[in-house]
Amino acid sequence: MTHHTKQDTHKDNHEEPEPAASVEISQEAISSNDGPLSVEEETAEKPAKKPEDDENTVPSEDVNQNIIDDLLSQIADLNNQISELQKEVKTEHDHYVRTMADFQNFRRRNEEQKKDAISFANSELLRSLLPIVDNFERAIASAEKNQGFEALSNGVTLIMRQMQDFLSKCGVEPIESVGKIFDPNLHEAIIRVEDEEHDENTILDEMQKGYMLKGRVLRPAQVRVAVKE
Repeated sequence: MTHHTKQDTHKDNHEEPEPAASVEISQEAISSNDGPLSVEEETAEKPAKKPEDDENTVPSEDVNQNIIDDLLSQIADLNNQISELQKEVKTEHDHYVRTMADFQNFRRRNEEQKKDAISFANSELLRSLLPIVDNFERAIASAEKNQGFEALSNGVTLIMRQMQDFLSKCGVEPIESVGKIFDPNLHEAIIRVEDEEHDENTILDEMQKGYMLKGRVLRPAQVRVAVKE
């Protein structure tokens, strides 16, 4: 009996302790925490998918195809615009080439006309001088035939008057010089002579007649000018 009592006492000393209350509190804290849910819990909390959601969902392959179609449409529009612009550029280039060709032809014709104008500018003047040449020939022929100086003098005088009339019609007028005061714009002093009878720079005589063409000096008169000692 005594032995049995000892074994029971030994058995009581080696029994496993009961779970502590603190462990149970920790599990409750873990279960009540807002941390991530397990797969089962997340599945349980997800709302059920409605049938209409499946109808509104567009497959990704269809979305990609729509984007590709839009891009292809934009590329086609751009190609059409490029084609139109190329046509406009070609039209403008052709217009430019034709314009340059017309300008070159105009410039060539203008240069030819200018050359002709320079070559034949004096044709009318020369044509008007021909009758005077004819009269010179007649005067000389008459003087040779009659052997008289008077006939030649009369013929030359007639030609001189005809020449003066011709020059007047062309706007050419003689410059008055003798007895006038020397003007460097109209006269050219060939000789300066000491002269007490005339005022300083008075033109004494004319060595070559000068002419004006419509108010502009055509040729200055060559004169002899008086100077004081």
